[in-house]
Amino acid sequence: SQETQVARDKRRLETAVSEAQVVKQEIELLQKDLKRLFRKRELQARERKLRYELRWATLESLEEEIAKTHSEIEEKEEGLGEVVAESAELEGKRAEEEEKSEAIEQRMEGLQREIGNIDGRIKEEENRLLRLEDDSKKAGLETRRLEQDIKNEERKKRKIQADLKRGSKAKEEYMETQKQLRGQLEELEREQDELEDSLAIFSEWNTKRAEAYGTYKALQGQVESKDVLLRSLRERLQVDEAELESIQSRWGNVWESLEKTDQKELAKRKVALENRLATLNEERFRENTRAVQLQKEAETLRIRLSETSERIPKSVRDLKATLEVHGLTSVHGPVIEMIEAETALGPAVEAVLHDDVAFAFIVTDEAEYTLLERLRNQMKASSPIILVGPDERDTETIPSTEKGVRGDLWELVASGPENVSLLLKAFGRILVTKESRIASRLVSKHRMAAVSLDGHFVIPEEGRIVSYPAREASGLVSTAPLQSKLEELESQRRKASKKVTEVIAELETVTEEREEVVDLLSHFTRWGRIWEKRKELMEGIPELQERVVATDDELKELQREIGVAERELRALDNSQPPERSRLVGKQRAIRMRQKRLQQELSQAEANLSATEKDEALKRQELSKIDDDVTMLTNRLDELRAEMKQSKSSATTILETIEALKEGREKAESELSSVRDEVQASREIIRELAGRLVELNLNIKNSQLQVLQLKRQLSNMEIELDETQKELEGEERPDSVRTLDEVRQDLVRVRALLDDYQDVSEVLAQNESKLKDRLVELTAKVDEIREELDEAEKAVLDIRTQYHNGMNETLRRVEDEVNDILSTVKFAAEVRFELSMNDGEYGVDFKSKIKSEEYKEISAGSGGERSLIAIGLILALQRFNPAPVYALDEIDTFLDATNTEMVSRLLHDSSRRSQFIIFTPAKSTHLLKHADRRIGVVSPNGTDPSVIIESPRFEGQ
Repeated sequence: SQETQVARDKRRLETAVSEAQVVKQEIELLQKDLKRLFRKRELQARERKLRYELRWATLESLEEEIAKTHSEIEEKEEGLGEVVAESAELEGKRAEEEEKSEAIEQRMEGLQREIGNIDGRIKEEENRLLRLEDDSKKAGLETRRLEQDIKNEERKKRKIQADLKRGSKAKEEYMETQKQLRGQLEELEREQDELEDSLAIFSEWNTKRAEAYGTYKALQGQVESKDVLLRSLRERLQVDEAELESIQSRWGNVWESLEKTDQKELAKRKVALENRLATLNEERFRENTRAVQLQKEAETLRIRLSETSERIPKSVRDLKATLEVHGLTSVHGPVIEMIEAETALGPAVEAVLHDDVAFAFIVTDEAEYTLLERLRNQMKASSPIILVGPDERDTETIPSTEKGVRGDLWELVASGPENVSLLLKAFGRILVTKESRIASRLVSKHRMAAVSLDGHFVIPEEGRIVSYPAREASGLVSTAPLQSKLEELESQRRKASKKVTEVIAELETVTEEREEVVDLLSHFTRWGRIWEKRKELMEGIPELQERVVATDDELKELQREIGVAERELRALDNSQPPERSRLVGKQRAIRMRQKRLQQELSQAEANLSATEKDEALKRQELSKIDDDVTMLTNRLDELRAEMKQSKSSATTILETIEALKEGREKAESELSSVRDEVQASREIIRELAGRLVELNLNIKNSQLQVLQLKRQLSNMEIELDETQKELEGEERPDSVRTLDEVRQDLVRVRALLDDYQDVSEVLAQNESKLKDRLVELTAKVDEIREELDEAEKAVLDIRTQYHNGMNETLRRVEDEVNDILSTVKFAAEVRFELSMNDGEYGVDFKSKIKSEEYKEISAGSGGERSLIAIGLILALQRFNPAPVYALDEIDTFLDATNTEMVSRLLHDSSRRSQFIIFTPAKSTHLLKHADRRIGVVSPNGTDPSVIIESPRFEGQ
């Protein structure tokens, strides 16, 4: 409708104006970045100039350093000669003292070795003495143990001899049983051989009979199949001959016209057209479905765009208004109002402020936090509440060495320094990167949250890293992505609709062509099928006749062969040998007896083998016990002899130890005097060595310094040559500052340039694109406004026509109602006025009852309102009567006079429609003019209701 078009144009106008404002804001935001870009260009030019000056300053500094280094090298080399001479003199003195000290030390080492040898011999003799005592104790213990072992072995020997006697007796019994079982097995084997000969004779006969019976049954089956085949061929021959005769008599006059038609070509053409129709239908369905889907997606985006006009839900706006009334100073928010994001940062902001976080409030006071939480719960707002400390500070710094980092998200999007501080406290520092992989690398390396421009959000948690995918743009921050997607969908939908129209036109053309081919094929098929059938019959009938004759000959030959096979089978049945089942039963019984005897024989052999093995083991054990007893007795005699010998050895060792201790005391006194001489010599050598070390260190330091200076000189000369080559052909400045001053200026300029890394030349291009977009949106706004004016004008015309028609109709209804009210002598008038409420049309109903002004109908009494309502119903009946009217207790508020007048009116109106009146039994005036009365009563008050009709029960 026109009103819907007006509303749609208004939404489009609001969207275009909003987008134009967003573009203006983005251009304003870009101005600051453009100033920074110009400042960056100035700094880059200054940096190039300083680098040029740095090369000349480096050249002068190198020339001065080279001259200074030459003089230092000459001074160092002169002082080095004097120190070397002094070092050679001290080295000679130290060598003499070392020779003297070495002789004294050799003498001291000889005394020490002598004392060590004496101590070793004393310790060795003491160890020998201890070993002799231990050996004596062990020999006594081992003697007692050996005597006990000999007694135990004697007891084992007597027990094994008794076991050997019992095993010999059992062995003889097992051998006798084995002999008896083998005799029984040989007798059963002879019986089994006789049975197998009888079974072989029966098996040979059975094989011959089976072969004969098989031949007989095969021939019998062949005879039956040949007989069936022969009957089938004869019946088929009769049917084909009858059909051929019928075709020849009925269709013989049309064969010439059929021979001129090419059916295969028409069939191929029909198949090709049907395939093309199927392909076109599939394409039409696919394109139509795609167009509908695109239309749905576009409508969904339009709804989302209309909803984004109020980004903040009503409950959140009401909560904010309540907070302003309460005067809460430490509450800030919602968060979405603290942000002024550019279009490029919209996906990043939406990724961080997902779900309802965008509508969160930030509180710095705990008391106001509690009040805000209570107000939020009462108003059922969807806003989270974030309590932050007033003294919290963000200690994380942005890594300056990472490439692709635009800066901190809150510093880029927040609307002021205070908001930046609050957002940092509430959400922490979040870096904005150009790509998602840079964000992941930052989180892994620096443990800082990061979000990419396309909406990939990565945050570090305790012991893990959580990565959120990019979210679809919701228009919460900027509607530009949704607008672009909507335009793309509209373009695709128009293309799909055009494609559907083209496919439908082609479908109609192909369908007509197929109908022509089908019509031709129907004529051809009607005659061609009969022609092919006639040809097949004429070729098949002679073949069937030949097959009938051949099959009859084969059947006779098979009948002769089956007679011969039947006679052979009867001859074999007459020569059948004894019954096989009896022989098999007897053979099974013999096998069972053989199996049982073999089991008993195996058991006897196993018992005999076990007894023999046990006897061999017992004899081996008896032999081992005899050997052990002999060995233990010999060992006992040896121990007793060793114990006697150890007692005499102990006395000799004690005497040797006393003599060695006296020699050791003499050697220790001589060693003490030699040690004093060695100590004095070492002090002299230490003093000389200390002085030599000091001189050597000085020599090495001087040599090292000279070497370093020469290397520095070489490096400086190389650097000087390179610098001269670089500056060759360039003009020297009039004045060149020192190298340190130039370097400090260059470092300062580069530090300033680091603050402008996030500024690129793309900003200038973005400004140009945004200005073009603003011009385009301005033209679009003007166009939409023109369309809106035209649509509003059309709606105004339609409303004027509607108002005139409705007012005329309402006047006619007023006249009819007033006429009906005057008929019942009711001094009242009604007035209908067309009105609009919340964009919807309605009718205001007012009445004038015994007064000079019109009032609301509710001002009248119940009876007055009832009469006006009845008048309105009857007036509407005159314009558009209904078949039946059902009125319930309309006389409740009417007196007797008005009730009778209403009854008369209803009776007059019943000529056009049927009226059914529901009223209590006491009302008689309303039913006075009724054509028929029906009552529903309960005679005794508690019995079921009874339906009665007038006039017989009229009194009740």
